[in-house]
Amino acid sequence: MLLIEQLSGLLLDQTQVRAISDEIKNVIIASATRKRERSERTKAEDFDADEGELLKEENEQEEEVFDQVYLSRNRLSVCP
Repeated sequence: MLLIEQLSGLLLDQTQVRAISDEIKNVIIASATRKRERSERTKAEDFDADEGELLKEENEQEEEVFDQVYLSRNRLSVCP
């Protein structure tokens, strides 16, 4: 909570910082859920190489988004 208190005095109020933090958390949870669902699709009987390639691309895109969100979250945690 120290982070929220520190940021709330700068440019954003405590409610705004908490809302941003909650949304970042939601993005991370949604990303993990989508990744788990894609993993489950690989176990289907009708799963083939073409679908495997599509899932690989989806995972790579998801990782890019996740990396950006993670970096944003870290920036919030290191603000003075």
